Amino acid sequence: MLGLCAANHQNFRVETKVRIRRISGCEKKFVYFTAMQGASIVPPIVWAQRRDRILLTIDLQDVKDAKIKLTDTTLTFSGTANNKNYHVGLEFFGPINPEASKWGVLPRHIQMNIVKKESGPYWERLLKEGGKHW
Repeated sequence: MLGLCAANHQNFRVETKVRIRRISGCEKKFVYFTAMQGASIVPPIVWAQRRDRILLTIDLQDVKDAKIKLTDTTLTFSGTANNKNYHVGLEFFGPINPEASKWGVLPRHIQMNIVKKESGPYWERLLKEGGKHW
């Protein structure tokens, strides 16, 4: 049995797939979420910070045609992995130094070392806009 629900929120479409399987006489419910922007999927992102930098990982394997653009306040990523298009645009909580920032497209993920414009207190969050995003 498969159920599908789609909701629109701030130009993103979130699909929820629910699969119910009968295993050993009991019903098990599996829920899968996919966030999409137009025809592109938003990739999984993990981040941490230090006083002077943001450590950000885009968790995609074998990315082809990776396009990364950093400005003083934004990050834009697009690429293809497993024949699926991925895209995300982030507006950071504070200003960054794009010239000093570095990244590498590795086989298992994209690793970024984003330098903050000013070293100082930790940011309250990664993005300028608060609340849940995906």
